Amino acid sequence: MPAYLLDTSAWIVHIFKEPGWEELNALFDEDGADIIISVVSLPELQSRLKALGKDEQFEALYEFYRPLFDGIVPVDESVVLGAIAMKRAATRRLPGTDALIAATAARHGAELVHRDAHFQSVPADRIKQRMLPTPEAGE
Repeated sequence: MPAYLLDTSAWIVHIFKEPGWEELNALFDEDGADIIISVVSLPELQSRLKALGKDEQFEALYEFYRPLFDGIVPVDESVVLGAIAMKRAATRRLPGTDALIAATAARHGAELVHRDAHFQSVPADRIKQRMLPTPEAGE
């Protein structure tokens, strides 16, 4: 059964119907697929919404998406140690929150779905990942 962990960037793509949101719809519709997020995506989403002047939408978005996710998975010691290992293996800077999200995906055997180029600095043998398209300049 395929499993996908949506990075916060992918969640935002879906919320705002940005390029790649149809691909995410296909994942949600895939028979037997598990769609999960890391618990650290919750404060990251709230921060992004606040930066966009849409902080008041957080609770409604959480309530809407919560039943669509097959799990909101916690961060434990094994995930933190995995994040440290990913940061060490990355060829460029990998922010701590993103390292935790990537390590959560790896820990759960899930494909990381994202739109953040810095995840590509993580060696392919560490995590399976799918990068969504980035918006064109001016969009």
